Amino acid sequence: MSFARAADPRSPPRANRWWHEPGSAPHCSNWFDSPQCLGAAHEQPGWGWAALALLIAHALTTSLWRMDLAFAVVCMAIGFLVDSLWSWAGVLEYTGAGLAPVWILTLWAATGLSLNHSLGWFRTRAIIGGLAAGVVAPISYLAGERLGAISVPTPALLGSLALSWVPIFGILFASANFLGGEKHDAR
Repeated sequence: MSFARAADPRSPPRANRWWHEPGSAPHCSNWFDSPQCLGAAHEQPGWGWAALALLIAHALTTSLWRMDLAFAVVCMAIGFLVDSLWSWAGVLEYTGAGLAPVWILTLWAATGLSLNHSLGWFRTRAIIGGLAAGVVAPISYLAGERLGAISVPTPALLGSLALSWVPIFGILFASANFLGGEKHDAR
Protein backbone atom coordinates (compact mmCIF):
# COMPACT_ATOMS: atom_id res chain seq x y z
CA MET A 1 0.00 0.00 0.00
CA SER A 2 1.35 3.42 -0.96
CA PHE A 3 0.72 6.57 1.04
CA ALA A 4 1.97 8.89 -1.71
CA ARG A 5 -0.44 11.61 -2.69
CA ALA A 6 -1.88 11.48 -6.16
CA ALA A 7 -0.28 13.97 -8.50
CA ASP A 8 -2.29 17.10 -9.10
CA PRO A 9 -2.94 17.33 -12.85
CA ARG A 10 -2.22 21.08 -12.66
CA SER A 11 1.22 20.45 -11.13
CA PRO A 12 4.23 21.06 -13.33
CA PRO A 13 6.54 18.16 -14.11
CA ARG A 14 8.82 17.26 -11.20
CA ALA A 15 11.94 18.59 -12.91
CA ASN A 16 10.47 22.09 -13.11
CA ARG A 17 8.79 22.05 -9.71
CA TRP A 18 11.38 24.41 -8.13
CA TRP A 19 10.21 27.09 -10.53
CA HIS A 20 6.64 26.94 -9.21
CA GLU A 21 7.15 26.68 -5.47
CA PRO A 22 5.96 29.73 -3.49
CA GLY A 23 9.46 30.44 -2.19
CA SER A 24 11.11 29.93 -5.57
CA ALA A 25 13.73 32.11 -7.19
CA PRO A 26 11.24 34.09 -9.33
CA HIS A 27 9.31 35.23 -6.27
CA CYS A 28 12.28 35.74 -3.99
CA SER A 29 14.03 37.84 -6.64
CA ASN A 30 11.60 40.69 -6.03
CA TRP A 31 10.97 40.25 -2.35
CA PHE A 32 12.25 42.89 0.04
CA ASP A 33 12.44 45.33 -2.90
CA SER A 34 16.14 44.63 -3.34
CA PRO A 35 16.65 44.53 -7.13
CA GLN A 36 14.51 47.58 -7.81
CA CYS A 37 15.68 49.66 -4.84
CA LEU A 38 19.34 48.90 -5.39
CA GLY A 39 18.97 49.64 -9.08
CA ALA A 40 17.20 52.92 -8.37
CA ALA A 41 19.69 53.93 -5.71
CA HIS A 42 22.60 53.41 -8.09
CA GLU A 43 20.78 54.61 -11.22
CA GLN A 44 20.83 51.12 -12.75
CA PRO A 45 17.17 50.30 -13.46
CA GLY A 46 18.11 47.17 -15.38
CA TRP A 47 18.17 45.12 -12.16
CA GLY A 48 14.53 45.86 -11.47
CA TRP A 49 13.53 45.06 -15.03
CA ALA A 50 15.52 41.81 -14.93
CA ALA A 51 13.79 40.73 -11.71
CA LEU A 52 10.38 41.62 -13.16
CA ALA A 53 11.19 39.71 -16.37
CA LEU A 54 11.96 36.63 -14.27
CA LEU A 55 8.57 36.88 -12.57
CA ILE A 56 6.77 37.37 -15.89
CA ALA A 57 8.58 34.34 -17.32
CA HIS A 58 7.40 32.40 -14.29
CA ALA A 59 3.81 33.64 -14.72
CA LEU A 60 3.77 32.48 -18.34
CA THR A 61 4.55 28.91 -17.25
CA THR A 62 1.57 28.61 -14.90
CA SER A 63 -2.03 27.78 -15.63
CA LEU A 64 -2.94 31.19 -14.22
CA TRP A 65 -0.79 33.30 -16.50
CA ARG A 66 -3.67 35.45 -17.75
CA MET A 67 -4.86 36.20 -14.22
CA ASP A 68 -1.30 36.80 -13.01
CA LEU A 69 -0.56 39.27 -15.79
CA ALA A 70 -3.92 41.02 -15.26
CA PHE A 71 -3.12 41.40 -11.56
CA ALA A 72 0.32 42.77 -12.49
CA VAL A 73 -1.26 45.47 -14.67
CA VAL A 74 -3.91 46.31 -12.04
CA CYS A 75 -1.26 46.54 -9.32
CA MET A 76 0.91 48.78 -11.50
CA ALA A 77 -2.05 51.13 -11.98
CA ILE A 78 -2.81 51.12 -8.25
CA GLY A 79 0.85 51.69 -7.46
CA PHE A 80 1.09 54.57 -9.91
CA LEU A 81 -1.94 56.29 -8.37
CA VAL A 82 -1.11 55.59 -4.72
CA ASP A 83 2.62 56.31 -4.84
CA SER A 84 2.11 59.42 -7.00
CA LEU A 85 -0.48 60.62 -4.47
CA TRP A 86 1.92 60.04 -1.57
CA SER A 87 4.67 61.83 -3.46
CA TRP A 88 2.37 64.77 -4.23
CA ALA A 89 1.31 64.89 -0.53
CA GLY A 90 4.94 65.01 0.59
CA VAL A 91 4.94 61.65 2.38
CA LEU A 92 7.51 60.25 -0.08
CA GLU A 93 10.06 61.92 -2.32
CA TYR A 94 11.24 60.25 -5.50
CA THR A 95 14.36 61.59 -7.15
CA GLY A 96 13.67 63.59 -10.29
CA ALA A 97 9.87 63.56 -10.48
CA GLY A 98 6.70 63.95 -8.51
CA LEU A 99 5.11 60.90 -10.09
CA ALA A 100 5.82 57.33 -9.07
CA PRO A 101 8.93 56.18 -10.92
CA VAL A 102 9.14 53.07 -13.08
CA TRP A 103 11.11 51.10 -10.48
CA ILE A 104 8.31 51.33 -7.90
CA LEU A 105 5.81 50.27 -10.56
CA THR A 106 7.87 47.13 -11.19
CA LEU A 107 7.54 46.35 -7.47
CA TRP A 108 3.79 46.73 -7.71
CA ALA A 109 3.75 44.48 -10.80
CA ALA A 110 5.82 41.91 -8.93
CA THR A 111 3.25 42.01 -6.14
CA GLY A 112 0.45 41.38 -8.64
CA LEU A 113 2.37 38.44 -10.07
CA SER A 114 2.80 37.01 -6.56
CA LEU A 115 -0.86 37.15 -5.43
CA ASN A 116 -1.61 33.59 -6.56
CA HIS A 117 1.78 32.20 -5.64
CA SER A 118 4.09 33.32 -2.84
CA LEU A 119 1.34 35.53 -1.37
CA GLY A 120 -1.36 32.94 -2.07
CA TRP A 121 -1.82 32.04 1.60
CA PHE A 122 -3.41 35.45 2.17
CA ARG A 123 -6.05 34.95 -0.52
CA THR A 124 -8.40 33.15 1.85
CA ARG A 125 -7.30 35.43 4.69
CA ALA A 126 -7.76 38.83 3.05
CA ILE A 127 -8.15 40.74 6.31
CA ILE A 128 -4.94 39.26 7.72
CA GLY A 129 -3.23 39.95 4.40
CA GLY A 130 -4.37 43.56 4.41
CA LEU A 131 -3.19 44.05 7.98
CA ALA A 132 0.15 42.40 7.20
CA ALA A 133 0.58 44.72 4.21
CA GLY A 134 -0.19 47.69 6.45
CA VAL A 135 2.55 46.62 8.85
CA VAL A 136 5.08 45.93 6.10
CA ALA A 137 4.40 49.14 4.12
CA PRO A 138 6.35 51.57 6.34
CA ILE A 139 9.17 49.06 6.77
CA SER A 140 9.40 48.61 3.02
CA TYR A 141 9.60 52.34 2.32
CA LEU A 142 12.10 52.91 5.13
CA ALA A 143 14.23 50.09 3.69
CA GLY A 144 14.05 51.81 0.31
CA GLU A 145 15.20 55.02 1.97
CA ARG A 146 18.14 53.21 3.59
CA LEU A 147 19.12 51.88 0.18
CA GLY A 148 18.99 55.42 -1.23
CA ALA A 149 16.09 54.84 -3.61
CA ILE A 150 13.56 57.12 -1.93
CA SER A 151 13.33 59.84 0.68
CA VAL A 152 10.84 59.82 3.54
CA PRO A 153 10.83 63.42 4.88
CA THR A 154 8.53 62.71 7.84
CA PRO A 155 8.57 59.04 8.87
CA ALA A 156 5.54 59.57 11.15
CA LEU A 157 3.42 60.15 8.03
CA LEU A 158 4.11 56.59 6.92
CA GLY A 159 1.26 55.58 9.23
CA SER A 160 -1.22 57.13 6.82
CA LEU A 161 0.43 55.26 3.96
CA ALA A 162 0.18 52.02 5.97
CA LEU A 163 -3.53 52.63 6.55
CA SER A 164 -4.07 52.95 2.79
CA TRP A 165 -2.38 49.62 2.16
CA VAL A 166 -4.76 47.69 4.45
CA PRO A 167 -7.89 48.03 2.25
CA ILE A 168 -5.92 47.96 -1.02
CA PHE A 169 -4.30 44.65 -0.22
CA GLY A 170 -7.38 43.26 1.49
CA ILE A 171 -9.30 43.86 -1.74
CA LEU A 172 -6.48 42.44 -3.89
CA PHE A 173 -6.33 39.23 -1.84
CA ALA A 174 -10.12 38.86 -1.79
CA SER A 175 -10.21 39.43 -5.57
CA ALA A 176 -7.57 36.77 -6.17
CA ASN A 177 -9.58 34.37 -4.03
CA PHE A 178 -12.87 35.25 -5.76
CA LEU A 179 -11.36 34.79 -9.20
CA GLY A 180 -10.20 31.33 -8.16
CA GLY A 181 -6.45 31.09 -8.45
CA GLU A 182 -4.43 28.05 -7.44
CA LYS A 183 -5.38 26.57 -4.10
CA HIS A 184 -2.66 26.73 -1.48
CA ASP A 185 -2.16 24.52 1.50
CA ALA A 186 -3.29 26.41 4.60
CA ARG A 187 -0.40 25.12 6.72
